[in-house]
Amino acid sequence: MVHSPLDQLPILVLHTLFTYLLTEEILFSLLNVSTSLNDAIKSYSNYRLNFKSILRSNFDLICQHILPNQVKALILSDDQHTPGQSQLFLSHFQIDEFINLQSLTLIEIEKKSLEIINEHLYKLNRLRSFLFKSEINILFSMSFVNLHHLELSQCSLNLLENICLTTPWLKTLNVTVIHETSNFEFQCQLNYSVRSMNEIEKFLLNFPCLKHLELSTRIHDNFVTGHQLEILSKDLITLKFIFKITLLHSIEETLDTFRTSFWLEEKCWFVAYENNYLYTVPCSMYTHINEHFQSPKYSTLLKNSIFYDNIIKLTLYVKLIETCHRLNNITTLEIGYENISIETLSAIVNLSRIMNLTLPSSMNKSKIKYLLNKMPRLQYLSIDTLMSNRTFEEFQNSGRNFLDNIQDLELKQIRELKISDYHIIDDSYTIDRLCYIFPSIERLHISIGQLNTIIQLINCFKYLSIISLNLKYLSDKEKEYFALKSELIIDQIRQMMILTYKYQMTNSCLHLWIKKESEEVIRKIDQRKKRECFWYWCNFILSQRSLLSMI
Repeated sequence: MVHSPLDQLPILVLHTLFTYLLTEEILFSLLNVSTSLNDAIKSYSNYRLNFKSILRSNFDLICQHILPNQVKALILSDDQHTPGQSQLFLSHFQIDEFINLQSLTLIEIEKKSLEIINEHLYKLNRLRSFLFKSEINILFSMSFVNLHHLELSQCSLNLLENICLTTPWLKTLNVTVIHETSNFEFQCQLNYSVRSMNEIEKFLLNFPCLKHLELSTRIHDNFVTGHQLEILSKDLITLKFIFKITLLHSIEETLDTFRTSFWLEEKCWFVAYENNYLYTVPCSMYTHINEHFQSPKYSTLLKNSIFYDNIIKLTLYVKLIETCHRLNNITTLEIGYENISIETLSAIVNLSRIMNLTLPSSMNKSKIKYLLNKMPRLQYLSIDTLMSNRTFEEFQNSGRNFLDNIQDLELKQIRELKISDYHIIDDSYTIDRLCYIFPSIERLHISIGQLNTIIQLINCFKYLSIISLNLKYLSDKEKEYFALKSELIIDQIRQMMILTYKYQMTNSCLHLWIKKESEEVIRKIDQRKKRECFWYWCNFILSQRSLLSMI
């Protein structure tokens, strides 16, 4: 170990710096740099572990060096990107060891793991936030009494009734109710296909501490006013609603009830009406738009720029969007046609914010280069080849032409690559070109035509960790062979490539979550560069007008 400039900082300052970093960044950049930094890492007790779509090597690194009592928040996921993660996690820890855990999120957890976790949930006395996203119905062992935030992707009416009775401190509730019957009796009669404002009001009486409310429903009596909602929401911090409703009064007459000082000045909540929907602005319906989007004609807004500031995803199927507002916050851009005017697009969209990009494979070289050069934050690239009015041979050639167009580029910033399901990767030449153009790929989604392509891909992309392979274009013989001996085949690949893995099959897609043993060597080689970037980042933070820079 060597002395580091950060050794001179008090440990509290280091811990403040850590709050700006992911756990894997802390470990990767600072672990074993110096004794004092190791002490800071070991004594830090505010780790927030987000394992959703994490690289396998980063997952292993965290599990090796972080103790359960250091963790405040935990996200586990067995989705297609990280199959078998919960099983692997439980081989390192027991959930009841996380005695300081305040927030737990479980995403598509395997049934066996879920049962093991559920046995110990009641021991997490400090838990205040619980999010559960799964199609599995389970009777939770935990008590909801101390929860402040609760989200369930499936909730029976009986469970909802129990939540109402046992969550006095609940501030945020987000549940999707399973329709066991058309309605049920609990202080009020609730019908989950249609509701009246009176029913909603009675229901909310069960949550005296509620601070954040989001409603999406159809209003049966077609009567909503700002005066009604003002009474319900006077103690709320945030209110979002989408009501399917046919207004009994004129649109402007209804909106006038939302133009009071309570709505516009005290709360700064704005409302719009369009196509029989009454909703708050900004609205989740309009975070993703296409070229046909127009801001609502009827609203309580003084200016419409708030609609456009809330948009983070833009899809352009056949033409550019017509707007006088610049879209400054777009992070995902999907372009579906080749003859787009790049100059006009640049005037409408702030391309420097784009992190996820989808391009048609038929787009010409100059446009591709222009876009990529304007997107310094770009990490995800999808190459989309639509089948419209093309023979299969023309379709395949379109994908190859795209690679030809960018073959002299080396796109090191791209970490995730998706190639249209219909473009089959099955030859060494194409794989070699992909590896040259995209040398830093960590996540890959493609179709393959031969099983041995799996070995070539893993061997070629040295950072590859998350792989989704469409197998529907395998020969009938290979499909049959894989169906019979999938586990044996994958294990043979593991032995040949010297890797650890978890896998999952969904429909005709094979999902692999891997770590190659050679990654440890690569990690050590790259560690110096990572640390250099970290020192630069620290100097930047400490030079700013922040609390840290004043210490």
